[in-house]
Amino acid sequence: MFKRRLRVTKEAFNYLCAKLAPFMQKKSTNFCKAVPIEDRVAIALTRLATGDGLLGLGNTYGCAKSTSCGIVLDFCKAIVKSGLRDMYIRWPSSSRLANIGARV
Repeated sequence: MFKRRLRVTKEAFNYLCAKLAPFMQKKSTNFCKAVPIEDRVAIALTRLATGDGLLGLGNTYGCAKSTSCGIVLDFCKAIVKSGLRDMYIRWPSSSRLANIGARV
């Protein structure tokens, strides 16, 4: 169920949590309890993997729609800041991009 919902293994999920925690972790205040890093990563992965609505995600993880939206944005920014984007996403070269475009 875990892999089917989030589209990553438990090991990959734990790796992401560890790498992104410095960029995404929030502290609880007297007014609001922070969403744990595991829930933050799960919310973002679920949204990106399945396209589930933000309201449904908020209900599933016990936070507001606006909080879910902010978490997904934080996740995407953290992927860039942490360097994970450049490590795992390979953008095609200009010639490869032209070749791909010609086939479409």
